[in-house]
Amino acid sequence: MYFPEIDHAQLVKRTKIMQEYGLDHRKYYKDFKEETSMIESIYSGNSYVSISNRDNLPTHEMKAEDGTVKRYCGASKNWRKVDPTVTDPHSLHNASQQRVYLLVKNKYTKEWEFPSKAMYGSDTFIKARQDVFRGLTDDKWIIRHQPNYPKIATLRPFTEAEKSDTKNSILSGVRTFYFDAFHLRGFSDFNFDETDYEDYAWLPKTKMGNYLNEERMGMFYDYFLHR
Repeated sequence: MYFPEIDHAQLVKRTKIMQEYGLDHRKYYKDFKEETSMIESIYSGNSYVSISNRDNLPTHEMKAEDGTVKRYCGASKNWRKVDPTVTDPHSLHNASQQRVYLLVKNKYTKEWEFPSKAMYGSDTFIKARQDVFRGLTDDKWIIRHQPNYPKIATLRPFTEAEKSDTKNSILSGVRTFYFDAFHLRGFSDFNFDETDYEDYAWLPKTKMGNYLNEERMGMFYDYFLHR
């Protein structure tokens, strides 16, 4: 038997209960702004707080002509906390009005390229993508990987050094798959000790031609054209 009046009463009662657990924090923002700032200052001096969880803590400040002080957060991508005057390619804030891409400099060829690694028989794309950044960052900052299909695939012959490697004796070249990944959180510190790289740069596509050689730039031309 169906009793709609009972169902209605239960819905009303449940709504009131759930409203007790709901809280619109926006109306308390001004009241607690000072307190939340104090909490951040405590965390900033706590050695147990992860570096990757401090994106919105100020790292430097600038004084405007009118005397006001503007604070910037070196690991933040929030437009209000990004320093528009930065031109250092080692900074995430470089070319702040444009999307920037990570390039690394190969310590052997001295060429700039996108991060990559060799894949072996037991490797999967997911594992290889994680290993690329784990080797570069020691997991000190966080990368968000996009879906499991490559954006670009390239094919090239072996270099002379690669030809001399016995592992490549039955192979004829290198196929490279490029996937999208994004900086999610943390200061972009690198450790190149156990890698093939020696330097890095965050660059907008308008500056790629100054770093990538003509051949590599041609490989990625269509990709950059639609980004």
